[in-house]
Amino acid sequence: IFHVNGDVSYETGNITFLGTVIVTGNVRDDFIIRASGDVFVGSVAAAEIEAEGNVVIRGGISGRDKANIKSGGSIIAKFVEQATVTATKNVVVAEAIMHSNASAGGSIVCLEGKRGLIVGGTIRAGEEVFCKELGSKIATRTYVEVGIDPAVRQSIMELEAKLREQKDNFDRVRKGIKALSALKKKIGALPPQKESLLLELVGLNRVLNTKLLSIQQELKTLQSKMRESSKGKICVFTTVYTGVKIVVKNAIMHIDEEATYAKFSYENGEVRMGQYEEPSTKLMDQLKAEIKEPKK
Repeated sequence: IFHVNGDVSYETGNITFLGTVIVTGNVRDDFIIRASGDVFVGSVAAAEIEAEGNVVIRGGISGRDKANIKSGGSIIAKFVEQATVTATKNVVVAEAIMHSNASAGGSIVCLEGKRGLIVGGTIRAGEEVFCKELGSKIATRTYVEVGIDPAVRQSIMELEAKLREQKDNFDRVRKGIKALSALKKKIGALPPQKESLLLELVGLNRVLNTKLLSIQQELKTLQSKMRESSKGKICVFTTVYTGVKIVVKNAIMHIDEEATYAKFSYENGEVRMGQYEEPSTKLMDQLKAEIKEPKK
């Protein structure tokens, strides 16, 4: 256990530690903590924290679009503002997630404080999102995505981009082969340089075809995994406002009218709105489990 009595600042420098890091103060702008265990801090400015365990922030994150928090466990904070937070398990915020990018392999819960607000930015959860208020009265653009692990969804997006690129390459090569083959048929024999290019393109065509089949198969497997997932819902206790875009698995809904006490889930290829559901007792027990700081 590495203890810092005060802030992580110029006095301490950046911290890299094989274990748990406990900071009694705050993490100031531009400083970094990396730990193989848990990290406990007061509040976080435009700084970076990366932990293999949980990241527990007693106060909040005021990131000014620079803070980046990554956790191999869960991230717990009072509020998150203009920051990027990524957790393998859950993201638990008491008061508000504002104009931030929050990603969790499990659930994102913003219920325990007076506000329980999620507004602005992009929210991605592999399983569920619970909050009191979603979006704002002035229709702040807010994007919420559930039903598949964000890492898997990111892989799908990357594979789709790679597939488009390889298809473009494949089309160019086939056009080259077609043009040279037509010329060869017309004149009987190609000059050595063009004959060599034709052979090269034919070989490249085989390679690209193999790559395309491989990417398509991998993409098909991930998309099948997304469709078969039984998880994915967004539950809003008070109000969801216009300007919110909801994605459950691969189905999309744009909120055009305010709704209250609502649940959004996947049904027959569409996002359906129903009555609000409380988080399961099992989930809440897991999230409320006290994370004690080790004694010095």
